[in-house]
Amino acid sequence: MAAVRAALEELPRCRVLESRADYVHAVVSSWLLRFRDDLEIWIDAEGRLVHFRSASRIGYSDLGVNRRRIERLSAALRGKV
Repeated sequence: MAAVRAALEELPRCRVLESRADYVHAVVSSWLLRFRDDLEIWIDAEGRLVHFRSASRIGYSDLGVNRRRIERLSAALRGKV
């Protein structure tokens, strides 16, 4: 979880709302219009997996922002969890 928290600190405009031993819920705000996206990370220690979810709260399309966020977090955590 320390690696997850460190990766989240690198994300601009990211605020952690809830943090447990195996789960983090954060909100990430967009730069220009301040749209808020939910970001959830769950660590499955038994299965040695990290599950990500990043979703826009409003709107139809985010123009790939959430996908890029998950890819960036995944790359930052690769080999650390």
